[in-house]
Order: sequence, then structure tokens, then C-alpha cells
Amino acid sequence: MNTTILALLRADATAWRYHDTPAKIRRSVLENLASVRQILAMPGAYISCGRGGTVIHGVNVTISSYGPFEAWGKAQALHLLGLPFVDTRTIPDQTIHKIVSLPMYIPGEEPEADLSDYHGFSYVSFDTYLTLAQNLGATYHAA
Repeated sequence: MNTTILALLRADATAWRYHDTPAKIRRSVLENLASVRQILAMPGAYISCGRGGTVIHGVNVTISSYGPFEAWGKAQALHLLGLPFVDTRTIPDQTIHKIVSLPMYIPGEEPEADLSDYHGFSYVSFDTYLTLAQNLGATYHAA
């Protein structure tokens, strides 16, 4: 087991006041480790981070945090273990409003065939979503 991953999950658990006993910290780390394993097994899962927080996208699973990527141990652990990370915080202020009109990439959903008239509720492949987001100024961090 990678001790860096466990250290990230432990730091994440101890950041919450609720986890004030070693037993609660251990239980939280084990639960987070189980969800990390589950998400890693999902094809197409990825992490996105914007000005509103960080989101882990998987097949029929979305886990979000209001904090930035750097403050969320589970997201950092997943990225270290191979999940791609799209950072939209780097989009300039003048164009940040355009991100809502980007089509969606949702793991497990089939992309639409006709992209000539895409909108915010269209489904696209991850590569298409990534290209459109990068055109706005987003950065991509492969594992």
C-alpha cells in the first residue's frame, strides 16, 4: 500500500472535527479507501476543479467538495493513482461564463453523434470536452 495515499486520506479525516478519536479516523480512512478503489475501477472517471470546488465524476457517481483540489485528500489520492484532472480555475475571468455552455462529459453516457450544434446539455467524449475546455483556458493534468 502506498503510504502517501494513506497519509492524504488520514489528513483529510483529521481535518474534520467529527473525527476526534482514533477509531473514527480509522473508519473514515477505510471508507475513503474503499470509495477510492471503487472510483478507480470505473472507466472514464475523472476529477474536475473549478472556482466553486472540486468534483470527482464517475459512472453514476459524483462526489463534490466546496474546497479546492489541494485541500481534498481523496481527490489528490485519486489523481496520484491515475485519475485525470481538469482544472478550470485557470480560465480567465473574461471567459469564465462560457464554461456553462460547454457540453458535458459524463462517464457511462454515450456521446451524441452530431456536435454541430452542441450546448450545455449535450454529451460528448472526454477528448472533445477536454479540447473545448482547454480552448477556454483550462489545464489538463494527466496522472
